[in-house]
Amino acid sequence: MKMILSAACALLLFYIQRYIYKRIWKKNLGVTVSFVTPFAVEGENSALSEVIENKKAFPVPVLRVKFSFARGLSLTGGENVTRSDKVYKNDIFSVMPYMRIIRTHEFLCEKRGFYTVDSVSLTSSDLLMSAKFTDVRPNGGQCAEFSVYPARADVARLLPVFSKIMGQREAKAQQPDPFAFRGIRDYAPFDPMRDINWKATAKTGDLKVNVHASTRAGEVRLALDLEPDSDWADNGVREEEIRIAATLASLFVQKGEEVSLASNGRDIVTQASANMKSGCGPGHLTAMKETLARIDLEKGCAPFQKTAQRLLDNVGEKQETVLITGAKGTAKTAFYEQLARPGGLHIIFVVRPDAGALPEIREANVTRWEVHY
Repeated sequence: MKMILSAACALLLFYIQRYIYKRIWKKNLGVTVSFVTPFAVEGENSALSEVIENKKAFPVPVLRVKFSFARGLSLTGGENVTRSDKVYKNDIFSVMPYMRIIRTHEFLCEKRGFYTVDSVSLTSSDLLMSAKFTDVRPNGGQCAEFSVYPARADVARLLPVFSKIMGQREAKAQQPDPFAFRGIRDYAPFDPMRDINWKATAKTGDLKVNVHASTRAGEVRLALDLEPDSDWADNGVREEEIRIAATLASLFVQKGEEVSLASNGRDIVTQASANMKSGCGPGHLTAMKETLARIDLEKGCAPFQKTAQRLLDNVGEKQETVLITGAKGTAKTAFYEQLARPGGLHIIFVVRPDAGALPEIREANVTRWEVHY
């Protein structure tokens, strides 16, 4: 009789603990996955943080945490990692009452892009591991989005193009307008004494000078044509186009030039064409790199004709347009020549070494940029 009673009590306790854990296992259980930094550059290393926090008096004997993100970030070590359509991370924890666990996973930014960890999948059990409980919840990480900016293109190869454009802009430039105030910056040895802003100097303790707006109009317009010549798209060439655009933007912003972006590449989030209005300064450059990082080549491209028309609808004689394209055929020659007529046009054709001769574009400066990788 005692054995029967003991077995009955044990069976009762078994179902009680299963019932309790089914109801409370995920209560006050926090799981977040966040990137340590919001961005990095292609080829750099970064990390993400996995935080598990149990804020109740009951332990979670087994907790399986699974999350995923798009391919392009390579987790160092590769433990509990599966790569298929995405990269899947699958970790197992034993979480005691009022316990907090933090794990950091380093990764290599193999590919430019925009990455998110949208949700986490949780699997647990009761104390005796007789039942399985699951839950999928939105990821609560404060930095669950991560951008990989384009790597820097070969600056030595770009300098001749950059110098030619800057030379033409200087030739068009007029003297600064002393009545048009643009901003304040640090004093440089070549600045005249009359430009010193004594009020800002007294406030900061460092010499500051006024920056006057130039009477010249327009900006440097970066036009990025990612539409391939045929049904087969060479993503190696198109990625190099994006790197060149990012590098040129950096060079122009460092020189204080206004830069805009017109592209037929699609934003991975909005699905709209990736464009940027004219601007200057570090904040504008960061926004432009973010825009370039979010171009998803798998989403296809808008026809270049639409991009060209946007440029032609807003053109000035003192603007310089830099067109970066991998389309080496003659189908778009007419569009390119239209862009060359209103102002300066510089075309960088990004091609493979065996691409053959490039089309002749009247009134445009043409550069051949070969991609060997």
